[in-house]
Amino acid sequence: MNKDVVDIFEDTAQDLVEKYGDAKSALKYALAFMSGHKKALTARSLLSGQEGFITFEIKMTQPFQAISLVWSVLRKFWPQELLDDIRGMRGFKD
Repeated sequence: MNKDVVDIFEDTAQDLVEKYGDAKSALKYALAFMSGHKKALTARSLLSGQEGFITFEIKMTQPFQAISLVWSVLRKFWPQELLDDIRGMRGFKD
């Protein structure tokens, strides 16, 4: 990055450090502002991005061919009301 471009922001950087107390806090506020995040983030699924959902990873010790095997294992150990809340399942190679 060109130093001349960076130097344009020197006064603003100093103002942010003075306002927020230290360089780390100033940088956190600047990054949040630039990314457009102004309110608290909500929990989201890592797979679908849906708010309020959580991603779980289940690792099997043996390879399997179909998601139905995972459903069978879950049905064996989890109550039905918990299974009813599952909104999607994907297999991936690993």
